[in-house]
Amino acid sequence: MNNVQGKVVVVTGAGSGFGKLTSEKLARLGAKVVLADVNPATVQAVTDGITAAGGAAACVVTDVAVQEQVERMAAFAVSTFGRIDILINNAGIMPLSLFASKRTDAWDRCIDINLKGPVYGIAAVIDRMTAQGEGHVVNVSSLYAAHTHAGVGIYSATKAGLKMISDALRAETRGVIKVSTIYPSGAATNLGSTVLDFTVLGDFWGKHTPEFMGALANNPDSAAAPDMTDLKALVLSAEAIADAIVYCVNQPKGITISDILIRASNEAMIY
Repeated sequence: MNNVQGKVVVVTGAGSGFGKLTSEKLARLGAKVVLADVNPATVQAVTDGITAAGGAAACVVTDVAVQEQVERMAAFAVSTFGRIDILINNAGIMPLSLFASKRTDAWDRCIDINLKGPVYGIAAVIDRMTAQGEGHVVNVSSLYAAHTHAGVGIYSATKAGLKMISDALRAETRGVIKVSTIYPSGAATNLGSTVLDFTVLGDFWGKHTPEFMGALANNPDSAAAPDMTDLKALVLSAEAIADAIVYCVNQPKGITISDILIRASNEAMIY
C-alpha cells in the first residue's frame, strides 16, 4: 500500500530523531518532503542524504516558536512543490524541572515550541488544505499527555493541550482535513538532551531500578554497547515512532487513524 507517493509532506523537527527517520521513510515511498528544523547543519545533511538517494526533498530553517518563520516554511513548501498535503508537527523539547526551580524561561520556550508551534503550523496550512479539499495534520504528543509526575507538569500540559487541539481541528474540518495524534512513551532519541533536571526522572524511572539493572545485565548487547537503543523492549526506538507516523499518513482517502498510543512492551521494567 502506498498512498503517499507524490504527496507533499512538511515535517518539523526533521533534523534528527524520528523527524529525520519519518522524512527519510516518506521520501523512499515517493513523497516530496520539506524538512524544517531550527538547526541548519543537521537539516541540510538529512536533506542531502535524501536527495542523494534519489528522493525529492528540500529544507528550510524554521523555529516553530516564531509564527513568521512557520508561515515562511509553508510558503516555501508551496513555492517548491506546489502544495502541502501533509503537515507533521513533530518539533518539541522536554525541559523537565520542578516548579520550585522557577525555570520560567525554559517553560515559556516549551509552550512556544510544543503547543504554539503546532498552532502556527495549523494556521499556516488550514486555508490551503481546505481549498484543496483535503489534507492531513499529524501532531506528535506523548504518553504524558494523560499521565504526569513531579517535574513533568509543563511538558505534560503542552502535550495534553496538543490532544485537545487535534480533537478540535478534527471536529472543525469535518473530514476535509484528516487529523492524527501520536502518543509515544519513552524513546531513545535526543529529546532527553533538553531535560533540565535529571533527578526528576527518579520519580518514575527509579521505581523499578532493580528490575531495570537486571534486564541490563542480562542483555547480551549491553556489554558491547551499553546504549539505551540496545535495551530491547524497554524503551521505544525512534524508528518505531517513525513507522507509526508513516502508517497514519499512508492510509487511503476516507480512512483516518485518529490516535496511536505506542509504547515499549517491557517499559514497566523501568517506569
